[in-house]
Amino acid sequence: PFEVSVQVDGAALLSGDPARVRQEQDRVVADITARVAAQAPGRHAAIVFAYGSSERAADGDRMAALITERLTSGAFQGTLMKAYHELVAGDRGTSISFEIYFDG
Repeated sequence: PFEVSVQVDGAALLSGDPARVRQEQDRVVADITARVAAQAPGRHAAIVFAYGSSERAADGDRMAALITERLTSGAFQGTLMKAYHELVAGDRGTSISFEIYFDG
């Protein structure tokens, strides 16, 4: 798999403020999309596993789900997405790690 980690503002993603959530979603989606375009140009993602780091499983799952629900265009159009958590003691939601498997 192509593996990459993106720094996130977990407080923004989990804030409940739609504008703040959307801004962080857009920033992270732009980051991951640019990295894939630069490091795997022309490739299409078949499966993406996203792992939100947090000391609480529910928060990690939610952060990963909030990002993957917006990762839907370009190399990610029609891609199977799975959101999970990565338990990290003391982490308040600082990153999301991605495992990306490409077609063919």
